[in-house]
Amino acid sequence: MGGARAAGAASANKSDGGVKDGGVKGSGGGGGDGAPPRVAVEYDGKEPAFNSELSGVDEQNSEESVYGIDTKSVTNILKNEANNLNCIKPKDDNVFFNTNKFADYKTYFKSQEPLSFLEREFDWVVRRKNVFLALLGTFTIIFQVVEIETAYEDETHMYRVGWEVIEIMKLCQSILTLILLIMLYDYYQYQILGVKKNWYVSLYEGKRPGNLPRGIWSSSFRWPFIVEFVLLLIHVPPYLDFRYWDVPEGKTNVNVGLKKPFISDVMGVFMCVRLYLWVRVIRDHTSVYTRRRLIYEGGYRERGGPPINFKIACKKHYLKKEALSVFTLLFLGALILAYSTWVSERDYQPKIFNLKDCIWFTIFQTLLCGFRGMAAYTTFGQYVALAIVFFGIIVLSLAIAVVFNAIALSANESWALDWIREYTLKEKERNAATDYLAYWWRYLAVKGATDLPPDEQRRLQSDYYSSSVAMFNKMSGHSGELAQMQDFGVDSALEDAIKNAKLVKTLKSKLLGRADDGEIAPADSTLSTMTTLETKLDAVETQQNRILTLLNDL
Repeated sequence: MGGARAAGAASANKSDGGVKDGGVKGSGGGGGDGAPPRVAVEYDGKEPAFNSELSGVDEQNSEESVYGIDTKSVTNILKNEANNLNCIKPKDDNVFFNTNKFADYKTYFKSQEPLSFLEREFDWVVRRKNVFLALLGTFTIIFQVVEIETAYEDETHMYRVGWEVIEIMKLCQSILTLILLIMLYDYYQYQILGVKKNWYVSLYEGKRPGNLPRGIWSSSFRWPFIVEFVLLLIHVPPYLDFRYWDVPEGKTNVNVGLKKPFISDVMGVFMCVRLYLWVRVIRDHTSVYTRRRLIYEGGYRERGGPPINFKIACKKHYLKKEALSVFTLLFLGALILAYSTWVSERDYQPKIFNLKDCIWFTIFQTLLCGFRGMAAYTTFGQYVALAIVFFGIIVLSLAIAVVFNAIALSANESWALDWIREYTLKEKERNAATDYLAYWWRYLAVKGATDLPPDEQRRLQSDYYSSSVAMFNKMSGHSGELAQMQDFGVDSALEDAIKNAKLVKTLKSKLLGRADDGEIAPADSTLSTMTTLETKLDAVETQQNRILTLLNDL
């Protein structure tokens, strides 16, 4: 406990004072034996807004984003990015050919490096663990497919039971599953280590971090660990495939009277749930997650935002490539469900459920339609068919959303259509006004003419008057449409008010030297400069009067 306190106190002290002479201590990839030379920190975010009417730092503090993001917090962070470890880009060393000394529990926990530096190394170690977890999980799925295909005998249309080769493969699968569970436990133990380190640092910074998590069971990771443990535990153990269950009459058209295995090799298709391990890999390679601490520092938590985790990372990828995301989900889901349908029914209905028809059956089931009157007879196959229906509902909903989003107009496209419509209406309004004035002038000219026959004069007056009234009504109609567009157009009053308020605030600070509560007033302002100049001019004038008085005396 004494070492833990020392490590927590040292990290707490270095979190505030670990940066000297403008350099970042331990910003290299390996560790913190000494302070390396100052490094340039790159920023890959959006450029802050500028106001050309101001100068210096104030030109970056005068605009608020239309999304409600105050660029002042971004500017303040960028001003101090050389001294802020969170501004450094995440560590991107190759996880296959590199190691990290902070992967060791004691080294990480007792390290006296700044906490921000340790968290950067922590994320890289977690990324490495997740990559190996996902790769091993994917390998076990492929290995299970090989085992299922080896166990199935195509000539007799049944799965072999008690065959030594299959039992050895199942034993290897159980060993791989055990390794996977150990790696999962190690992952969560490392998460607990990070929580403990943050707890001690917060404690020695004078905060109240709450109860110290002693392990997985006393932390918020308990239920996620239990759920993942159960999902990864799913596999077919060896020597449990003995024939035990009776097959009801009419359920199969081959091998009538043969009993079903106690735990069939077909159950191994449930191991495809291990693909969820790639979700964490995607999360660890998403910028919004890798730079989440910088987002927190920018005021995300003060706005009441939830923790940044795999949910927002998946949403970010989905919203960036909606069509590709839906197609990938449809392809992988249809492939897995088609194979599950095939292996569950081929020993009962081998002539009907071949691989090609199973793929088409899955696709049509996804679209909530039937295909060639095919229906699952086995209980497992019926569960797979139900899963296909639910999968189809989800994918169809996402596909419909993609179609609607593709058809819907973006903000810029809507602006372009509204702009050209407003331009066209104003053009028509101008032409109608011109025609109205022309017809009215002709009416007055004919009315005052003396060289026209009376009948011709009355006819022309009537025609010009009617035309002028028609043009006036047309002009009024276009004016009404323009007024309606202005009433229902985009209201930018709030944005303009925010910009004006910031400009007034900045000008007040520059001219009068005043600042709001909690802010520091500038040392130099226009008012103070003018006051100083006035004092100097008074002093010069007094000196000149004194000189003139002395000259008069002489």
